Amino acid sequence: MRKILEFSLKNSLFIIVINVLLTLIMIFFASKIEMNSEITALMPDTNPASDLVKKYDPEDRERNAFFLALESKGPLSKEGLAVYEQVIGEVNELTGGYCDSIFSATTFLKRGGRLAPKPLVPNRIAPKTDAEFEELLSNLDQDVFSRKIFYTHRGNILNTIFYHPVITK
Repeated sequence: MRKILEFSLKNSLFIIVINVLLTLIMIFFASKIEMNSEITALMPDTNPASDLVKKYDPEDRERNAFFLALESKGPLSKEGLAVYEQVIGEVNELTGGYCDSIFSATTFLKRGGRLAPKPLVPNRIAPKTDAEFEELLSNLDQDVFSRKIFYTHRGNILNTIFYHPVITK
């Protein structure tokens, strides 16, 4: 330890120059690092998920999106969901795109040791019966992911993400 200290004190200018050179080399290579947070860039080209993204979204439409949140004066109701479904349909027609909403979302239920996919909303349309409405509320309560994205917990705000080819980068 003493020899290292003596060497450092005798050659302090040399050590400082070496540190500056190493820092400059690291800065040079760090400046060449490119950051890309797109999901397709994070997946290898040989990944089956990459193949699915290329197959079902060849035009890279996920970049062309906007977010719509509708707030009702009271908690969710069958009638409110019917109006919400109508608004989503009209916006989709205007934009010529598609959307992610509670009507298109899928939840996963545990069956034994496996997860089974199930539509978040029964029949993927606004509930018509009280039983369908209660099933929707139950699904929202059990599916934390969908509840955070599409719905405020037992609240009054519904969210939809619209994707369409009209918006440019």
